Amino acid sequence: MQSHVTVNISPATFAANVRHLRQRVQPAKLCVVMKADAYGHGFEALAPVAVQAGADYIGVCTNPEAEVVRRLDSDIPVLRLRSALPDEYEESARSLHLEEQVGSQHVADYVNDLGRRRGNPVPVHIKIDTGMGRSGFRTGEIETIKGVCSLKGLRVVGIMTRLANADDVDLASTHRQLETFWTLRNALDGYTSSWASMRTSTTTSHRHCWP
Repeated sequence: MQSHVTVNISPATFAANVRHLRQRVQPAKLCVVMKADAYGHGFEALAPVAVQAGADYIGVCTNPEAEVVRRLDSDIPVLRLRSALPDEYEESARSLHLEEQVGSQHVADYVNDLGRRRGNPVPVHIKIDTGMGRSGFRTGEIETIKGVCSLKGLRVVGIMTRLANADDVDLASTHRQLETFWTLRNALDGYTSSWASMRTSTTTSHRHCWP
């Protein structure tokens, strides 16, 4: 059985949403996550709309996605939302200038070596697993994280986590994740940037999830 579904995308509405959310989160910055073809809504069509609407960051997964953004704006920060393959890291450092996420010693060592070889530290965000269970340093690895933050081939521009259940009615686990994240962030004072990210649409929309 065939099923025909049509999705009508309004660039004007999308732009208005970006402007609204950017105003809502101020003075924080807004990262518009556009991985997986903008979640099936059309990356190449919507990326310029997000940039023109004032997105502070664009979140991507692949280098081709980053290439589209770079053709639009050579300066807007672009954050990769996963660990990359070696060839992806090399191309990014050479021409795309993504900010990479680092959530393990293995990735840190590779990216550090890349930055040292090129004589230009790679901008990275330290990924912390506070309960999502996908990727990132464990909260008990604070000494490892401090060592990673001290690597000369890395330029730590932020620290990040992902909230697992921020859209639940019961936000007890979300508040535990937030408490864990900010406790760890404070323990890393002097090692990381003050820029912190808790990546989920729900926390952008609901102020009760904010610190």
